[in-house]
Amino acid sequence: MSEKNKDRWIKNSEFDIPFFVDSTNPPSHNCGSCEHRVKDGSGYTCLLVKQKINLQTGTCLLWEHGEEKYTLADANRKSRSTPETAGYVEEDIPINCSTCDHYKNDYCHLWEGKVKDEQCCDVWEHTKEDKKPYTTWSEFKANKLDKIQ
Repeated sequence: MSEKNKDRWIKNSEFDIPFFVDSTNPPSHNCGSCEHRVKDGSGYTCLLVKQKINLQTGTCLLWEHGEEKYTLADANRKSRSTPETAGYVEEDIPINCSTCDHYKNDYCHLWEGKVKDEQCCDVWEHTKEDKKPYTTWSEFKANKLDKIQ
């Protein structure tokens, strides 16, 4: 843990974090609370991802909180990502910091800062393993800069 950041909140800070979102109600970032969900017969598809989606367990990197507002005609006109490109997964747990591999005791070890259980970013990961190797954001940036120079 970086001593410099241990008491700093990630939200509303100078951290450069892709797609970090605050709390939602309910506190899960799944397809059922995403504005890109589109009614398709008896199920749902996504405005941005080419496939049927599960409102309770599905999520992807393109998730955006909001009311259902698009039609099937909108989805059929748009260029859509593959599920693999969008990072679509189905998990039977809440999708938020509290279930992420990088989270422990209100601290994100990936971004090296304080977070709340119900927040989330687009690198949320959950594995079945007890320990998952990861690189912190500082280590990633340092390694990336070393390769460029």
